[in-house]
Amino acid sequence: MSRSLTAGRRAGSRTWALGPALLVGLALGLTTVSVVRGEPGFALAQPGASGLVVLLLPGWSLMLVGLVAWLRREETVPAVWFAVAGTSWFVAEWNNPTIGSDTGFTAGLVCYALTSGLLLPGVLSYPSGRATRVERVVLVAGWALTAVVIGLLPALLADPADDGCRQCPRDLLAIADRPGLATDVTRTGVALGAAWAVVAAALVVRRALVAGTALRRARAGVSAAVAAYLVLAAVSALHLLASESLNIDGDVRRLHAAQAVALVALAGAVAWGWTRRRRTRRRLARLVLDLAQTPPPGGLRDSLAVSLGDGSLRLGYRLADGRLVDVAGRPVELDGPSTPLVRAGRTVALLTHRAGLLDDPRIAEEVTSAARLALENEQLQAELAAQLAHLRSSRQRVIATADATRRRLERDLHDGAQQQLVGLLLRLRLDRAGWASSTDAVTRDRAAEVERELEAAVEELRDLARGIFPSVLAEEGLAAAVEDLAEDAAIPVTVIAVPEQRLPSAVESAGYFVVSEAVRGKAARQAVVCVALEEDKLRVGVDLVGALDAGDWFTSFEDRVGALDGDVVVEASPGGLRVEAVIPCAS
Repeated sequence: MSRSLTAGRRAGSRTWALGPALLVGLALGLTTVSVVRGEPGFALAQPGASGLVVLLLPGWSLMLVGLVAWLRREETVPAVWFAVAGTSWFVAEWNNPTIGSDTGFTAGLVCYALTSGLLLPGVLSYPSGRATRVERVVLVAGWALTAVVIGLLPALLADPADDGCRQCPRDLLAIADRPGLATDVTRTGVALGAAWAVVAAALVVRRALVAGTALRRARAGVSAAVAAYLVLAAVSALHLLASESLNIDGDVRRLHAAQAVALVALAGAVAWGWTRRRRTRRRLARLVLDLAQTPPPGGLRDSLAVSLGDGSLRLGYRLADGRLVDVAGRPVELDGPSTPLVRAGRTVALLTHRAGLLDDPRIAEEVTSAARLALENEQLQAELAAQLAHLRSSRQRVIATADATRRRLERDLHDGAQQQLVGLLLRLRLDRAGWASSTDAVTRDRAAEVERELEAAVEELRDLARGIFPSVLAEEGLAAAVEDLAEDAAIPVTVIAVPEQRLPSAVESAGYFVVSEAVRGKAARQAVVCVALEEDKLRVGVDLVGALDAGDWFTSFEDRVGALDGDVVVEASPGGLRVEAVIPCAS
């Protein structure tokens, strides 16, 4: 509230200048009209109503833009330069004999080519920023040419009143009477000024093109208008050089009218930027109200989309490893124009949006300010979600590696130790079958005992391999593995239903693990298994009849199911416990 009141007082403290500034601008325009009408032959503007429009509209437009910008504190520096250029547009007509003022006539002699040099610093600082070293060199060169070589030096070298112009007022700066030298200096300055104008136009275009997306769009209109003006000024200068006397003709006046159009377009581009920002600020005001309470995860994107009127808007947060994710930790692909939201020199988020939405970089600053708390909150949520996703994927990789290791161990036991024991057992049986009837009873009894021990070892090894990882699960799927488990279980197991189709190996392993651990891991008299596939989820239910105490025995398969974003519930049921697991099949 105090900041708003302070801003209001500052704006009010500047309104006192509105009346005097308008009077000054009106006086400049009317004075110039009077001068031009007194001697149209010396005027750059064409005679008639169209000439008055060319004369008044550019100067008043630029001066009004500067005044409004000064009052609103928006683009103050560039707009003031534009306003001064608008003033020089009027003063350029004052080197007319009918002005009747020595001071005004002298100002017209010095300033008639100064508009180009005054426009350049304005466009180089629009809408914000500073000129580079090369740009500053070009800028100083422009001032030296337009103000000194074309304006001041000829005024110092010759007085038109002493050079045959009896109607002309006195040149207050004249300190010599060298009209020939003054003409040579003027022609040299005009030639150099034409080359400088082309270089300056190229510099303005390049500055707009190399800027970021948002800043490039913000500079486009202003840069195009100033570049067009500079090119037209260069063409006009070259046309003057082609004549012997540097006199104003119809072609010069037409080029002057085209320059006037470029200046009006410049003022319009600045005003259009204000209109666009005002509309966006109204939306941001609604955004502040929407964000008065912390929105739910993902709600900031929805609020921004409504406030800025862009349904395609997306919000991404940059992680420490450089990845761009949304608030849920999912990767965000850049599609279309994007604008970084920067706070305290740090990019908080990246906003992708439709073209032209955030042309002015200051709008992005206002978005960041309005949604500061929500942005910081969602950034933390995005980082946490990304960490959880990384942890989940790590758990899945660990489980997958463990399952692969179990399958390898099962194969090694089946193809190695188990096959060797089976081979020994067969050899023993063959040897016993070939023994003679004279073999003593003690030897026969010991051989029978060894055979029984080998059979027990083979069975125990088979059970061990099946417990590590049942080969039937990998070869035939979940249904066959559960049926096989039910046949060999220590308690009666009734299998009501199991999907026959194959599922992802991780899902089949997790489902089998739930059934296996539930049947083997808790004392129960009977188990009933029902496995169903519902849309994209596998639902595993095991009713344990006679098991009464849940305890924490189910945490082993709870972790395994949780690694696949699944849930496990163990609750009391009539006569025992019910274990129910829901496993996403897309994991």
